[in-house]
Amino acid sequence: MCANGKKDGGIVFPFKSSPATMKTGEDLSVICTLSNDISQDINAADVVYSWYDKNENKITNENSNAGAYLREFNGAGGYERGLTLNIDGVDDDDSGVYKCTAEINDNTYEGNFILEVKASLGFKNCEDSQFGVLGKQSKVLCTADAEGIPVETTWERNGIPISIKDGRYQFDETAMIIMNTTNEDAGEYKFKAKTLTEDSQSKSVKITFKVYIAPTIISPILQTTAIVGRKAQLFCKAIGQPAPEIEWRKEGSTNVLTTTDRFNVTTKTTGNEVQGILEFMSVQKDDEAFYSCTAKNVATDENKADEAVTKNKLIVQTPPKIVDTIDASGTEGGAASLVCQAFGDPPPVIVWYQEKTGQRFALGYSEDGVTVTQEDISTPESPGTKLSLQFNSLTHDHAGDYKCEAKNSADMSEKTVKLEVRYSPNFDAQDETKFYTWIEAENFYIPCVATANPEPLFEWFKNDKPITAGDSFYSISQPENHEDKPHVTTSKLYVTYNGANQDAVFGKYVCVAKNQVGISNITLDLMMAVAPGEPKVSVHLADARHIEFHVIADKVDGPQVSHFKVTYTKEGGDQPPKELMVENEYRDYIDTDRRHTLLAVNDLAASTRYAFTFFAKNEVGWGPGRQLTYSTPAINVPGIPEIKSNYNSDYPDKIIVIWEKPSDGGAQIEKYSIKYQQVGVKKYNGSNNPNPSQGYELETKKTEEKEIDGILQSPYRITGLIPGAYYQVSVYAHNVKGKSVGGQRIIRTKEAESAPGASTGRNEGLSTGAIIGIAIGVFFVLFIIVDLTCYFKNKCGVLMSIREKVGGGREEGYAVAKTEDVENLAKKDELTEEVKAAEEGELAETIDDDKKAPLLSEEQKVDTIDEGETKPEKPEGELEPEDKEPAKPAENNTEPPKQEEAPAEPEKTEAPATEETAPTEKPQE
Repeated sequence: MCANGKKDGGIVFPFKSSPATMKTGEDLSVICTLSNDISQDINAADVVYSWYDKNENKITNENSNAGAYLREFNGAGGYERGLTLNIDGVDDDDSGVYKCTAEINDNTYEGNFILEVKASLGFKNCEDSQFGVLGKQSKVLCTADAEGIPVETTWERNGIPISIKDGRYQFDETAMIIMNTTNEDAGEYKFKAKTLTEDSQSKSVKITFKVYIAPTIISPILQTTAIVGRKAQLFCKAIGQPAPEIEWRKEGSTNVLTTTDRFNVTTKTTGNEVQGILEFMSVQKDDEAFYSCTAKNVATDENKADEAVTKNKLIVQTPPKIVDTIDASGTEGGAASLVCQAFGDPPPVIVWYQEKTGQRFALGYSEDGVTVTQEDISTPESPGTKLSLQFNSLTHDHAGDYKCEAKNSADMSEKTVKLEVRYSPNFDAQDETKFYTWIEAENFYIPCVATANPEPLFEWFKNDKPITAGDSFYSISQPENHEDKPHVTTSKLYVTYNGANQDAVFGKYVCVAKNQVGISNITLDLMMAVAPGEPKVSVHLADARHIEFHVIADKVDGPQVSHFKVTYTKEGGDQPPKELMVENEYRDYIDTDRRHTLLAVNDLAASTRYAFTFFAKNEVGWGPGRQLTYSTPAINVPGIPEIKSNYNSDYPDKIIVIWEKPSDGGAQIEKYSIKYQQVGVKKYNGSNNPNPSQGYELETKKTEEKEIDGILQSPYRITGLIPGAYYQVSVYAHNVKGKSVGGQRIIRTKEAESAPGASTGRNEGLSTGAIIGIAIGVFFVLFIIVDLTCYFKNKCGVLMSIREKVGGGREEGYAVAKTEDVENLAKKDELTEEVKAAEEGELAETIDDDKKAPLLSEEQKVDTIDEGETKPEKPEGELEPEDKEPAKPAENNTEPPKQEEAPAEPEKTEAPATEETAPTEKPQE
């Protein structure tokens, strides 16, 4: 034997036979050594022996299988050294070819040892992997076979024998029986057998037992309604271990449904849950049936558990289909019917609609000579319904398109048919019967509008005489049809008025329309159009420099008034009159019964009498004028500003004051001023006015009135107010004549929102630490002033002590101090005044190049709306506010500049001075 260049032979196995035949359970011990003719020439200690098992894996004492192990051999008789392979109690599986090798002097010798194990004890029906079903009785199969020899068998799990005393197990010759299988029964079992003879043999086998769960339907099929020609899906969901398979069947067939061009069968698996989906690609009526969903896995395949089945019905509906619906016709006064037939499943419900009016005609309707009847027209293939709309006495109003609408739970279908009614002419579409013309009128005509079917012929008459194409002053156009109004036709009679033929053209005309059904006529009047009369005029609003008139047109025989104009001049003056013209614009929101046109004259002089003349115009021309004289008043103070702010402020510490610009009194409004004070209001039934939209009623005044002057426009913001308090606010307008009467309103601030640690005092701007800091600073300033006084007057104090220690003596220190006396003493009085102001609470803050302004109390702090702040809702008619307050005026500036926001705490404001108003006094603390 030689392989891969290795030497064959030289290996000796001193065993009683080769191949060696043994019985199951016998012990094997075989020596591998070199033959004597080789070993005598070498040192036995240099030989390295190795054994390989039947799978050619090297055997070591660390990795030996089936009880095989090695021992070194040292003996006599030519066998000085070797390696012994030992197997204690051979088993059937130990049969095979084992190989021994010996390595010496770069040579390797090999030899094979054949072992045959003859089994007297064996197993059958012992699969190494078996399973049971959860909750069912299970058998783990295995049988011992010893050819008639008595055998003792046992079952073990995790090395512990299983006993019948447990009550969960029973045994027979072929299996171990688990009475009620649980998940804990899964695992590895060992079946052991032993022959009951003198040379007893034993054998064991390992069996892996798995516990499976039979499928359970967790989402059964729900009854599904499908529609012919559309897709539909059936769903079911099952759970099991292992995950089950889903099969679909149609009732009456044993075939399993698979994916085809009509069906799509799919599943979605999540863990041990499987959802089965049966999709119908295009539903047919014969798909209506019961369908079953069967869930199965290996447990059901072995008939160890029942299959899980759910079934339900697929209901197939057919959308309505309208058939045999045709147009109908009839003559006025006669009868006609519209018939609509529709098939569908379930049977459709039919309704008729007249499209031009939206009138609905359903079963049971019977009004105005119209009845509705219904009939069942079902066939074996499909249910059906017929709805008839019967007109017993046709009128021209019945003519038009009718829509048949058939609807069931599957869908809706509709079809439109036409009902044609032949009727005699009528003049329902004629809007006007009186017409006006004049000499300058171009292409003037009288229209005659008739509605008829079939189309009518027209004839015109004047004074019972027919008007023909050859008549002077007249011409007749061809009848014109209206595209948007079926069966409406217009005939136009053109009339020429030359100023001398009024007797011939003015008067009554008769238009006659006739067709095959009947004849009708209408009388139309033609009159001479005139210019409008004098307009009606009233003064609506007037002041020193402008007047607003309300002008109303008088009734006119002719075209409507299109324009008004006024001419005006100073009474007794020699200047030519001025003229102003406006369009006639009705303003319904002012007065719906008297439609005014607003005419405003804005360039008048105060205290002057004017002569006004008003005219109205239409297409004929200007009418006569209406004269009016009016004296403008002298320049007066402005009107009362109307406050538009809400009665309840949205803020706890401020009020946004909004007002409407009043009449300026004939002179430009230069500024506004605001006064405010805290007040008490009357109580009603123990509570404040429950309807603030009606305002609050003053009862008492709680604080002195404060004034803010120099405001240029609305809105204005008053800040630093008390939460939940009532304030009476007054707004005044100023012009060169003085101050207006104030517009007033009582406004309540919002209640304060409580917050942890919030201060309840009014000096919320300064914290306790800040107050302490100010106090320390004041003390330090006082200390410096006193020490300086001691230093210069009495040569004592801290500074004097420091001078003496540093400078070496009082006189030297005094001389040094004298060089800065003027500056230091000058500052002393200033510091003293600042300390005094601080003690009195009147310390001013330097602003804009050291200009001083008095401190304001919390109630007096005012500013305007910030750009980032939400503005209150603007009342109707309110002018758009600016974002900034007027700025504090510079010195020697008589015109108030634009206001600005005050700086941070403390806030200040200073009213500008004018010729007629003094600056606001310094507010008291």
